[in-house]
Amino acid sequence: MSLGPWVAWRLPGGGYLILCLALALLLRPPEAAGDELRSEVRSRLQSLDQAINDWDLPAAKKELAELEKLGPENVDSLQYFQGRIAFEEGRYAEAVELFSSSGLDEKPGSYLRLAKDTQKIMQEHRRAESAHFIFFYPKGKDEILAPYALETLESIRQALSQDLGFAPPGKVRVEVVNDARELSKVSTLTYKQIITTGTIAICKFNKLMITSPKAVLHGYDWRDTLAHEFVHLRKKVTTRYGSGCMRGWRSTSSRAGGARPRFRSLPRPWRCSAIG
Repeated sequence: MSLGPWVAWRLPGGGYLILCLALALLLRPPEAAGDELRSEVRSRLQSLDQAINDWDLPAAKKELAELEKLGPENVDSLQYFQGRIAFEEGRYAEAVELFSSSGLDEKPGSYLRLAKDTQKIMQEHRRAESAHFIFFYPKGKDEILAPYALETLESIRQALSQDLGFAPPGKVRVEVVNDARELSKVSTLTYKQIITTGTIAICKFNKLMITSPKAVLHGYDWRDTLAHEFVHLRKKVTTRYGSGCMRGWRSTSSRAGGARPRFRSLPRPWRCSAIG
């Protein structure tokens, strides 16, 4: 499986996977079509790859559909991209199946390993929803996080929308993991990197990932952390809509308390998040 010389398959860690066969062989159009059709295939593959990396899944699905029309006899060669889209949408079991069918090796740093690890960690999670967020959390004590997390996220979304005039479309996926080791498996950071840097949450793969406060002896300001990660996601999404969407960002972030939402108080044992 290969995207040939035109597009390299990006690994979760930012590297590139160069595979054996040329795209010209996998998606060879009828001879009558010639170079024109090959050029369109190349262009659409590049657009598809970029759309996924920009978290623009509607655009990615559109490009994928057009590619399938151009080379229906080689649909299997597009399973990697189908898997990428499934993974970004949280359809982890489907992503595992697609990556496996595409011929990806299950090795550290591969999307197949990432999808399998994420599926295993998330398969028993519970979910809670608000107007703009879906919050996934481990069953048990973390259930108490849900209403406060959703309130926090809706508050920061509203504040940023009012100040900057834009908010990410659709519902944002938020996933809670139990500890640093789980965070390393769903994020592609190594456990050593997480411990060394003190990383507790990440915005990546079109979602927010945060460590449960019960993993930290004295807890941490997890609601502020959630708000912080949503700002990262919002900035990522706005790059698709032009610089105008970022107008006023600097003045907003430097305003003393200007856009900081006010949250309800947590039950006393949770103010420092010590629930272990």
